[in-house]
Parts: sequence; structure tokens; C-alpha cells
Amino acid sequence: MNIKPFAVEEWMNEYEVGALYNIAETCVDSVSLDELFELTGENKEDFLKDFCAQRLTYGDIWGSEALRSGISKLYHTIKADEVVLTHGAAGANHHVFCSLISAGDRVVSIMPTYQQLYSIPEAIGAGLGLHARCVAGRDIRRGRRHHAPKAGKRLSPRPE
Repeated sequence: MNIKPFAVEEWMNEYEVGALYNIAETCVDSVSLDELFELTGENKEDFLKDFCAQRLTYGDIWGSEALRSGISKLYHTIKADEVVLTHGAAGANHHVFCSLISAGDRVVSIMPTYQQLYSIPEAIGAGLGLHARCVAGRDIRRGRRHHAPKAGKRLSPRPE
């Protein structure tokens, strides 16, 4: 699979860390471990004692039962064995793409968006329909209201 370079991530890698003002952040504000312990009410010393006693093994391929069980308890109808752990939204998106999209399928994506949402389907072999005119109901080139096209109509911008 040949995936195009993730241009925004490459740019962020170059400039994000030294930026005086980062107005392009894509993540929630981070917290320190001390803040996390305060937020959760977990006793830091007890936690670290248990944590430091853990063996550094490969671990459970499906993720720890304790983590999956804890996540499932946030929902009324989800069991721990139905929780799929990923290394973030990018991993979850990748699972969705590989589960639902095959070569020859057609994927429609708004633009601008997170590059993964069109580059990975394209790398899988799906055809793309990129719709760049409408963002939040506004024509991004003219600032006026834009109504979604009816089913079956072309989603790419009309030539000017």
C-alpha cells in the first residue's frame, strides 16, 4: 500500500514544538501526570507501587482485560470483549477503512479534512469524490449558503 506523505503532520513535526502560539493543534490540551492523578482521585504512591511491580512483557494482543472492562462500563450495552482498542483515532479510522472499503469502492470526503480520511481509501484502491465547496453549510469560496447535492449528482466542484 502506497500512502501519500501526510503533509500536515510533516509540517507540524517541523514547526509545532517551537511555535510561540500553536493555533493549529488537533488534540485536546494535555495534562501532567500529577494533574491526571488529581483528576482521577487515584493515589499516586499506590498506583506507582503497583505499576512499577508490573513485568514488561509483550502484553495482551487485544489490550488488557482491565482496560477493556473499564471502557465497557462507560456504556450500558457494551461488553469488554466487544471493545477494540486502538492507538488513537488514526488507528480506529484505519480499522474502519480496512473493514469497510475495498479496491474499486467509491469514497466521498469533504475537503479540507484530515488527510487520512481520503489518502488511506485511495491507497486501498477506492475511487474518490472530494467535495471542496461546502464547509458547515457555506460555500468556502464565496461565503454563501450551499445546499447538499441530491443523491446521484456529482460531488466535485463545477468548473468556473
